Amino acid sequence: MHFRAATAALLLLVPPAPLAANSIGFDIWPGSDPDRVISCVIRLQCGRISAAEATGLGMPPENPARWFPAATERAAMLAALQSPVDGSIPSVNPTGARLALPPFVTVAWLAEVGDGLMTGLCIQPGPDLPDPFDRLIATLLPGGMCHRAIASLE
Repeated sequence: MHFRAATAALLLLVPPAPLAANSIGFDIWPGSDPDRVISCVIRLQCGRISAAEATGLGMPPENPARWFPAATERAAMLAALQSPVDGSIPSVNPTGARLALPPFVTVAWLAEVGDGLMTGLCIQPGPDLPDPFDRLIATLLPGGMCHRAIASLE
């Protein structure tokens, strides 16, 4: 017990690695082949949006687009982050969660809340995303791989 308390105290003293605060990552699984997974990452940091898409599970999205968002884009991002933070879109324990059968979408999120960070994972069976997530993709990535992948699953 004493060891756990000491370890926890030590972890609190070690500064965390830099994180991309206020980010949402979508993994769209049209089938069971990980090479066909479509990944999209959207970040809001320092007043700028960064968005990137890639095909294949674990493939890092390359060449993100960066821009200063319009009010509607910023509102879509903040609404999408607020929904899992306030619990209106439930998150699961990422270490114990069971994935749904394809097609499904996983949404990993990280949000600045006060002086700290909150993170979570949402698993959505089927193609229908909750409205704030769907609106985010439609607003920030219209016609992109994620937008097309969600539409093709319906």
